Parts: sequence; C-alpha cells; structure tokens
Amino acid sequence: MTAFPKTFIFATATAAYQVEGGYDDDGRGRSTWDEIREESGRIADGSDPRLSCDARHKYKEDVQILKQLNVTHYRFSISWSRVFSDGTATSLNEPGIGYYRALCEELVANGILPIVTLFHTDLPLEIFDKGSWLNTETIHNFVSLCEVCFERLGDLVPYWITFNEIGHQAWYAVAKFDNLPWHCPNRPQPQEDAEKNTVSVTAHNMLLAHAQVYRLYEEKFKVFQKGQVGITNSGRWCVPNSESPEDKEACGRALDWNLNWTIEPILKDDYPRTMRQRLPWLPTFNEEQRRLLKNSIDFLGINYYISTTIKTLKKSEDGPSIFERHAGYDYGKERWDKICGETWIRNAPDGLQQLLNYLKDNFDNLPVLITENGCMDRLDAEGDPLKDDYRVVYLSDHLTLRNGCNVIGFTAWSLMDNFEWDDGFSYRFGLFRVDFVSPSKPRVIKKSGK
Repeated sequence: MTAFPKTFIFATATAAYQVEGGYDDDGRGRSTWDEIREESGRIADGSDPRLSCDARHKYKEDVQILKQLNVTHYRFSISWSRVFSDGTATSLNEPGIGYYRALCEELVANGILPIVTLFHTDLPLEIFDKGSWLNTETIHNFVSLCEVCFERLGDLVPYWITFNEIGHQAWYAVAKFDNLPWHCPNRPQPQEDAEKNTVSVTAHNMLLAHAQVYRLYEEKFKVFQKGQVGITNSGRWCVPNSESPEDKEACGRALDWNLNWTIEPILKDDYPRTMRQRLPWLPTFNEEQRRLLKNSIDFLGINYYISTTIKTLKKSEDGPSIFERHAGYDYGKERWDKICGETWIRNAPDGLQQLLNYLKDNFDNLPVLITENGCMDRLDAEGDPLKDDYRVVYLSDHLTLRNGCNVIGFTAWSLMDNFEWDDGFSYRFGLFRVDFVSPSKPRVIKKSGK
C-alpha cells in the first residue's frame, strides 16, 4: 500500500436532499423528490415524506462529528430548490444561500474544507415540469445557479463538482423505463422514442451545461478563488465473463456505456466510437461546443461501489433492460463477496484498482477524486448495529491504492445514515448512525467511523 501524500484528501459525503429534507420554512421550493416521496408506494419503506436527518438545523453539530472523524474535507451537495425556489435566478432565496454560506464558514473554521457538488439529482419541480434537461433553458438556469454559488461561496470552496452521475440522471430521472430505477415524478411519459431522444438529449444537454459552468469559473472566478472544477461519474468496473472475443468486446461496450459516455466528450472530443456505431440518434457537437467541452475538468470524480462480469447479449435474448440491449451485453456470474448481505453492493477492491489503472492509461493519468465509496448496514445483522466490522473491511480494502495512479483523495459515503432515494431509510450507509425516531435525530459513531 502506497503512503498517502501530505495533500491527500480524506473526506466524507452527503447529498443535499438526503440530509436536509424537503421544502420548508426557509423558502426552499419543491423538488422532484418532494413530489416522488408523496406518491403512494414510491418509497420502499413508506417513510414520512418530511423525515430527514435535519442537517440544515444541525449543521454545527455535524461539523463537530466531521471533526471527530479527523477528515480534511467534506463533500456536500447544493439543493437547487433551496437557492432558487422555482429554479430560476429571479427566485433567489437568501436564507437558502445563507445556509450554505454558514455551513462553509463553520467547516473552514474547524479546519475542514468544502467539496461542493452543484447538482446531485435534486431538480426543482418547476424545472422538471418545463421539460427537465430536455429543455435547453434548463442549461441557462443551472449556469445562473452555479454563478451565484461561485459568487457567494467561492472564497471558501477549493473543489467544485458540476454534476453527480449524468448517466443516472439521463436514464432514471426524466422518464420511466422497464427494469430500471425510476427517479422522476409520476407524469405522462414522452410519447416518441423516449429511450432514444430522452436519454441521449438529457446527457448531451448536461454535458453542455457542465462545459459552460467550467468556462464561467475559468474566466470569471479562478484567478481570484483558485479553485478546481470537476465532474463525477459512476465508476462501475466491468470484466469479461470469459476469454472469448465476443465477451471481451461486450465488456468494452459496457465500459463505454457505464463510464466513457460522459468522459470522452470532455477528454476525447466525442462520444465513444461504439456508441456512435450502435446509436445513430446520438446528438452531435458543433465546433463551438467541442471547444467549450475540450478538457473542461481539473479532476475527475469517481463513485465506486461494485464490479460486474459482462458477457455478450445474443440476438435471441432480451437482456435485463433497454440499457443493456442498446449496448449488446448481459451480466455473467458474480465473483465478489456480498459483504453486506443480499444487497447490490459487492466487495471488489480489485475492480477499483483496475478502474484507476484504466483511467491512468486512457486519460493521461488525470487527477482522480474517489467521490463515493462505501456499503450499507447488513439488513440481516444481529446485535449491536454500531459494530459494523464488514464496513471496516470494505473501506480498508478500498483504501489500498497502488501503481502510481493519480488519486488525489478518497471520500467515504456517507457521513451519516440518510434517505437513500427510492429505498428510503431502509439502507444505511453512514459512519454515524442516526436515530430517526427521536425528534432530535441524534448521531452516534459506528466502529467504521472510529
């Protein structure tokens, strides 16, 4: 195991909606997740739509538990609806941006630097109802949001992340597809070629928004604030199910669909070649857009939890969902430990190493910040839930970084148990356990946090 450089970032993370909760008396507007949580049967545990960690009121206490962990940084997300109550710059909410300012000041005063994610799934409901990321006006509204954040928080924030997992937003949060997660309100679905136009245009517009935000910071703020701007991608590693040429080719396509789709337009001028070949409907970039996108990251964020084995999808087979059918692959036999019971997490630290090697070899060893890594509490656990030895093993295994990869930091997901999207509060990823029954939502450190 290589020694960590003195500048190495140790961080822990949460997302805005997951800890702050929904719209309330500080002027925050409604978001897509406020709507989703109020729809009958949408959240697995049926939890109260207003239940949360209440981080907005408990931020000073939370900074102290961060200090207890001895981390150098804290990654948190901006709730767009808290800053712009209807999603547009005309609805700037002073208490909302003031809360984020107070949080950043409290962090810095305690020797912890902020890593701020500007969009993490939580879209203003009015923006969604006007077309979400299919509407190019959303790009302009998002750039306005980012400009306000740079102006009001930038003197305290050394690292900015424009988007968390564009691909997931494109597939899950604009329209509903069979056998895939559903992260958007129950609205009439796009009627024409949704699996083509909805997904590809959403990702395309979000990439263009990222580029505009990067250039805005570069031209207007960077020389004074000296921060860095990156983007975070889902980092599932893929290995071929066999040594056959067909499985190896399918594995390459799986990496393109899961990883390279939203990296190569930034670092290699266009979508992956295999996607261009198989998806003739992909949008194109004009020369000005290519110029804006070219090398528009100072670092790449990677969320890594699992690896999967990949085999080719035969023409006679349907595949798990339309996502895999487009790419022509299916999943093979699993090779990794189900470290936290019958959940989707696998303990595959070898996959993280291979992913880092891949990024080093294919993208000039660019700086990589591991922005999420962790596992949930075992659902079948007996005894003391604070004795999470499996999480100690998982995190320790993934902190073994080798081979000269340019990793600048590691961010554990997550600081505390919180709302885990459509699973509600049934999955708990925290280094601190939260008692959601108690009105004060006390946080208690687990063994992994210690």
